[in-house]
Amino acid sequence: MKINLTTPIIVKVKIEGTLDFREIDVILDTGARYTAISWEVAKDIGYDPAISEKRVSIVTANGVIEVPLINVKSISLKELKVENVEVC
Repeated sequence: MKINLTTPIIVKVKIEGTLDFREIDVILDTGARYTAISWEVAKDIGYDPAISEKRVSIVTANGVIEVPLINVKSISLKELKVENVEVC
């Protein structure tokens, strides 16, 4: 597999939900606990973060915030695929 890398490392992934999928650019952060996606992407693929009962605390540049946690069907990078992924 050949992947073009930039600084920061940005990769195009396919994120699949219950209704649809989207291909999006994401920043690879090997130290991150969760994968973050926008609410727009979540809604496009079949989820509504506003009604998620799961919440997690994440540390941002502006402090700690509570965000909804959802499980997407899968995230793929080229031929690599992970199913049932928690995203916030």
